[in-house]
Amino acid sequence: MKKGIFLLIITLLFSSCEESTLLDNTGILKIETQNLPSLQSSYVYKIWLVGTEANVLAGKFTINSDGTQSTNYFSNIDKTDLYQASGIVITIDKSSSVGMKQPYILVGTFTGNTITLSSNSDSSSFFFNASAQCQIRTPSDNVSTNELHGIWYANTSEESLLNFPTNNQFHFQSWLKLRDSQNQEKYLNMGKFTTLGEADNSQRYSETFTIPNYAGEDFLKNPDGISLTPPFLLENATVILEVIPGTISDNTNTQPVGFTIAKKTITNDLISANNIITMEIPTFTATGNR
Repeated sequence: MKKGIFLLIITLLFSSCEESTLLDNTGILKIETQNLPSLQSSYVYKIWLVGTEANVLAGKFTINSDGTQSTNYFSNIDKTDLYQASGIVITIDKSSSVGMKQPYILVGTFTGNTITLSSNSDSSSFFFNASAQCQIRTPSDNVSTNELHGIWYANTSEESLLNFPTNNQFHFQSWLKLRDSQNQEKYLNMGKFTTLGEADNSQRYSETFTIPNYAGEDFLKNPDGISLTPPFLLENATVILEVIPGTISDNTNTQPVGFTIAKKTITNDLISANNIITMEIPTFTATGNR
């Protein structure tokens, strides 16, 4: 009798272990990113497993205001998908959006079960071979002696000063950040655009005599009623260019989404007519294992 009970217990234990093993078909991915910025609340970073039959969403995360990552561990990933994946792509997108979309912010390939991702080392990355410049001039007033109050992303030959990939899955948004006479920080919306060689969708602060067919803005008017007298001085202002997932729907943004792809603070030594200024492009990295 005792022997029968013992055999029954052993059988149940083995059966339980076998069932548990069969049910445990998920794995865990750990990803640690460096230098990614915090985004507006409707946007998240998404981790995609690539090289499988279909790109698989492995998880989402945000960056807190102190720069920390909301979570580093991503669980309940199908083991087949996890271990068949050849690499990872990290994107920026709206949390509710479905499907893997560009821009690809970080890209990397697994070496065994570890991975290193970079924003600029893979040709599929948005930042691969990217560059950005802007030029100081003021074309919209059609006055050649007043060239210190505008920022444009093309030179006087109307050649684009931006080198980024373009795609109908995302667009660009430009800002000028400055302080008003009350020392309050303000963001002036310079407009949105999709193609590098086209005009943006706003000339809010420009005159209308000559509007160039490329992105930029003259700061000659003050429709917002901020505490500054036009034309605005560019000294110590910061030019910001960001990329935003999705198509252009409007131009009502009052604050950046948060994913800056190029920026430059205009110090006094940079302010001269037709001066071309090289902007700073961030780099991002990540490491992980499965």
